[in-house]
Amino acid sequence: MIPENKPVISVIMPVYNGEKYLQESVESILNQTYNNFELIIINDGSADNTASILQSYRKKDDRVRVVHHKANKGNYPCRNEGMNIARGRYIAVMDADDVAFPQRLQVQHDYMEANPDILASGSDFICYGKPHGRGQRGIAMTPEQVRMALIDNNCFLHPSLIIRYAVMKEIGGYYERYS
Repeated sequence: MIPENKPVISVIMPVYNGEKYLQESVESILNQTYNNFELIIINDGSADNTASILQSYRKKDDRVRVVHHKANKGNYPCRNEGMNIARGRYIAVMDADDVAFPQRLQVQHDYMEANPDILASGSDFICYGKPHGRGQRGIAMTPEQVRMALIDNNCFLHPSLIIRYAVMKEIGGYYERYS
């Protein structure tokens, strides 16, 4: 069991030159109806104002943890780095140009808690600027299938993914050779 002082959900957000959408994305996580989370943001060598935006959030909210890279390492290495410092029972993935509905973490937390046999969950989504979004539901997978889904056919839209930390550790995180 995770002690009271540890977050239940670790939200991992890599960002590279994301100043255009970063504020809206971060705010969508910080304003969640579920509050027992940490937001781990990996600034992957951004050359824009990303670093200063992130520092302001880190100072305002102690749930925000920021790691800065001088050089760009890539999306999957940053996700793995975030996972390695995560303290939560669940890993929720977020991208710096996406927006989460206010109840995202609450709904996902409650679903995962009520269904201990579920390894990972994603959701439908809305694609702004396009005629309509797409999504998949009801896919039951083994840990190996989860790993392959994350790297091959990516059946989970990353900004809707929540996965048990133990499963991410068991499968070894993301294959960093993939972009």
